[in-house]
Amino acid sequence: MPSSGIGTPYWYEWEVGLLEALKMMFDTSISSVVLQSEQFESLDDVVVNYVDNSMMNLQVKHTDVGENFTYSTLTSGDRPMVKKWAHEWNEKKANANIKEIKLITNKPWGSRASKNKCSFADFVQYVYPELKKNYNHSFSTPSHREAASWFKSQIDFLGKDAESFIKVLSFNHEKNIEGVEEQIKEFVEQ
Repeated sequence: MPSSGIGTPYWYEWEVGLLEALKMMFDTSISSVVLQSEQFESLDDVVVNYVDNSMMNLQVKHTDVGENFTYSTLTSGDRPMVKKWAHEWNEKKANANIKEIKLITNKPWGSRASKNKCSFADFVQYVYPELKKNYNHSFSTPSHREAASWFKSQIDFLGKDAESFIKVLSFNHEKNIEGVEEQIKEFVEQ
């Protein structure tokens, strides 16, 4: 497949969207796939709608400059992405059955500890799965405990709904766009 869009990471979501549209050919539970959904502001990259009226919102955060995905990636800027996603999920949850918010990135998970927190790679691999299972999990490792506390503080404005938000948010690593393109090719050849 040629370069995505005009060659910027922001266009990689098209390949992810195309892959989801191709899955629709084989998965009768999918009713539609929308790229840049007008129904959402920040959870809009790719929206997969299911026949049971639930949906999966995919947020594609690819790069072509070799950046890591770190804690600050989630929380930097005037409108940090995790807070935008949590706010929008909270606003829409009464009328939109969002069963998953899936972050997809080719950025490697950060491997360095940060301000008493374990590395972001450890957070994704060890801490976050435990929080999804049990929001009040008691971590024995101090750096894991600090990472869990940090993440909870980012979404504490949700109150009792913070636990529900954690259950729908997932972190997914795609090594590179070629991996998505290979999956597209496999679907087309079926």
